[in-house]
Amino acid sequence: MTTDLEEKLINLVKNYPCLFEKSDSMYKNSKHKEQIWEEISTVFENELSGNVSIKVLFKLHLMLNFFIFIARGAKELWTKLRSQFMGFLRRLIKPSGSGKGRRPYFRHEEAMAFIKDSIDPDGT
Repeated sequence: MTTDLEEKLINLVKNYPCLFEKSDSMYKNSKHKEQIWEEISTVFENELSGNVSIKVLFKLHLMLNFFIFIARGAKELWTKLRSQFMGFLRRLIKPSGSGKGRRPYFRHEEAMAFIKDSIDPDGT
């Protein structure tokens, strides 16, 4: 998964606080959240297929099938990215080893900053 595609998904999720903000009134409404994920998958799929610029029909067909597969996996990808971000935040708070060293890095730190106050990196 390229960073650009992950950033697109992050920006789509950002528009739906019920997916990450525990204080949102719809956070516990799983039916509503499933509808949101269907919308995100559709938008994600359309976004991806609109950016394909391959002239060979066979390659286009393969790429579109790949993009559709990715779009259907949007929820799983978001879960993975959120989990990685939580791990990054944990490393910032409690660095392992000798303590001093390089600051942890997460490729989407800036893009995912909007959920920083909505999650507990320790999972409690």
